[in-house]
Amino acid sequence: MRRIRLICFLFVLVLALSVPASAASSAPAHSVSMAARIEAANRALAWLRTLQERDGAFGSSVGMTLEVVLAVAAGGQDVSTWRALESGLSPIDYLATNLERYAVDAASTGKLIVALVAAGYDPKDFVGRDLVARLQNYHDGRGAYGTTTLSQVWAVLGLLAAGQTLPRGATSVLISAQQADGGWEGAPGWGTDSNTTALVLQALVAAGVKTDHQAISRGLSYLAAQQSPTGGFTYSAQWGMTADANSTAYVLQALIALGQNPDSPKWRKDGSSAIDDLLRLQLPNGAFEWQPTQGANLLATAQAIPALLGKVILPVPRMLDLGADADHPKILGNNLSLESKLLGDSAGAYAFYALDYPGDARTVTIKLSYTPADPVTRAGFGFCVYAPGGQLIGRGVPAADGAGYLELHASSARRARWLVQVYNYLPQHPVTYSVVATGLPEVVKGAPSARLTNVDAASAIALEGPTSGTLIGARAGAYAFYKLSYPGDGSLVTVRATLSPDDPVTARGIGLVIYSPSGEAIIGQSTSPGVREATFSSRVAGDYLIQIYNYIEGLALRFTLSR
Repeated sequence: MRRIRLICFLFVLVLALSVPASAASSAPAHSVSMAARIEAANRALAWLRTLQERDGAFGSSVGMTLEVVLAVAAGGQDVSTWRALESGLSPIDYLATNLERYAVDAASTGKLIVALVAAGYDPKDFVGRDLVARLQNYHDGRGAYGTTTLSQVWAVLGLLAAGQTLPRGATSVLISAQQADGGWEGAPGWGTDSNTTALVLQALVAAGVKTDHQAISRGLSYLAAQQSPTGGFTYSAQWGMTADANSTAYVLQALIALGQNPDSPKWRKDGSSAIDDLLRLQLPNGAFEWQPTQGANLLATAQAIPALLGKVILPVPRMLDLGADADHPKILGNNLSLESKLLGDSAGAYAFYALDYPGDARTVTIKLSYTPADPVTRAGFGFCVYAPGGQLIGRGVPAADGAGYLELHASSARRARWLVQVYNYLPQHPVTYSVVATGLPEVVKGAPSARLTNVDAASAIALEGPTSGTLIGARAGAYAFYKLSYPGDGSLVTVRATLSPDDPVTARGIGLVIYSPSGEAIIGQSTSPGVREATFSSRVAGDYLIQIYNYIEGLALRFTLSR
């Protein structure tokens, strides 16, 4: 049973919708603050923990235990530490023991994979079983994983959670199952319901279906028709308009995944939002009722927690509209900490960093330390790491002891530049942080050669005025050469190079050198961020060679040279 840390596929924060009301002028005055939601979720988690059974299970079933695992992971806690007092067994121990009797079809196998990934376990190696291969064996070769929508949706969610590429037709099968009223039914003949519809919508958007797709638009209209007069959502309007905690929680997750704002007037009834209605179902002991006066309910409590925290089952697995700042990240070198401050925004505030991964399967650790290290900051601040094509590599995992840092351990067999996105979704909430990567190769500092060859001189371009270019770095050194004809009259000459990016990491591997006709090196000095200047005066006439160098592999160094 192998534990993994690449768990960005399980949940993503979309806290533009769940922030302190006092900080968001655009939010309704009576929005529930994120701090209050966190407090409610923690009370719910504390109540859940009291229900753990001797074998580590909850509700004496695998299905119910999976719901609790998802809730615990959403709350940022380590599921393996939830151990029964009598036996010391955890929910993971229970799942391992009962795996074979539960994972017998695509729906159950897919849901098990989602929960295991959420808890940080590898579904390809769980107690010696490859659950991903088992799930793939249910594929009929035409995109389907069974005869029901529930089988198909949990198969899609499970495959995406495990980082797998969906087979052709998998999303089409889901879309084609949409009913005339815009909703989806769990199985043929059951009738449409809000829970299945919310799951399908999350799966579709996680699979890359655009939010303006007709199927998603019709699905949203169906969900709107299931909203109760109190602001929550009912399982099906055909069965009555009284909201329940489970349906409200599932619909909240779907709305957030689709970029909807549950606090907006569009999703309020007489001023009451779905979050308001959900919190009305919480009892003093922290548990949630399914419906008013029904008493504490295990399933309702577990499913309410992710929704309270603004987390969805699976995020969209690609970066979208990150903006121009992502094109000019600061470079992370090995064990070099970069510090900054990020002021939050309800639409997301971002800072971008990049690291050059060598592709030799080494493990690289990215650590983000931050202050203030309080529950509100932990809920809306963090980082994700992306591959060059925009695929999500992983996200920072909170420290188990609640300390103010997040970490991601990642490795790959492919050499690439990874983009690190630090985010802050807390409006007007400043976070001071430092980010550091360890496990990378050391940057080789540029060591200009004492003399240059005739080939170097022959390739030089005459510097007759300001000139610009881009130089892609290499560990063995990449160079751009220019030459300056100097009369040898003792006049003072200054050559200036403007370099970008120029930060504590890149500064160790980029620069400017001028070589005299005799080969003497005149090293350019940093006069201000992004600027190197080399000055000389000589009685030796001839062509002086100007060298821009870049030893940082893969770095696109933009430069402007002038005198």
